[in-house]
Amino acid sequence: MSSRNDSENDAAKSPGGLPTDASGNGRSLRVLQTPVKPEVIHSDDSFTGLPANAPNDTEVQRNDIAPKKKKKKTKTTNAKTATDARQTEARGIRGNRGVDTLLRNSYRAQLDMLALAATKANIMISLNGLLMSMLIISGTHLVSINGLYVIPIAIFLVTCAVATTFAVFAARPEISRSKYHYHDFVRDEAHLLSFEEFADLRESEYVEIMSDMLQDQQRVYRNMIAHIHELGVTADRKYRNLYYSYNAFMAGTIVTVLSLLTLVGLRWSGVATLV
Repeated sequence: MSSRNDSENDAAKSPGGLPTDASGNGRSLRVLQTPVKPEVIHSDDSFTGLPANAPNDTEVQRNDIAPKKKKKKTKTTNAKTATDARQTEARGIRGNRGVDTLLRNSYRAQLDMLALAATKANIMISLNGLLMSMLIISGTHLVSINGLYVIPIAIFLVTCAVATTFAVFAARPEISRSKYHYHDFVRDEAHLLSFEEFADLRESEYVEIMSDMLQDQQRVYRNMIAHIHELGVTADRKYRNLYYSYNAFMAGTIVTVLSLLTLVGLRWSGVATLV
């Protein structure tokens, strides 16, 4: 039975192994299948798989992302511009850091030099005053021993007097004799940082002029530079007087010692006798 069924099944099939139609005429039914091409996904952005005028997903994503990036960049640029503006404004208020450091160091240097000049002048005044007092007290006794001792004593007294005079000039405060008025400061012909010049102003005038000056950075710098120059001129005058004072003291001391040694040598040689 099985072999018979197999033969019937074989007869129902065409020689090509295709099924026949219902009429049994042996014609095979061919199943036409359209081959499906596999979709190839290219990594290149130029392939979209869509019509030329249709945007693909990549372009849509780019269009969605690009404005966001642009907005973010614009926001960052605006924030940076605002920060730079604030920094520029702050620099305008505080001034340049290098300039401020330079002016601060110049002020400190001038004030230190003035303080050192005052210290040196006080040393010379104290030393020469002490020496002159000792010579005046003991000079009479030395002259009574030998009358020629009056020469070195007189030389040293003159030396101490000259050195003390120049030291006093160096330590003496300098007061300006010029008087400045309100309009001089308004026209920027006087300096608000020098007490000698604004001492004649009333308090209200000084506060008003100082407030106006603080609003002008260039004017502040001009007054500071002019004040530094004034301090430098004062320091130069003091050190010049100190130079003369120390030189006079050095020269007088040398001459006094030489004259004293000369008198001692003459006395030992018998040329100079006791008086």
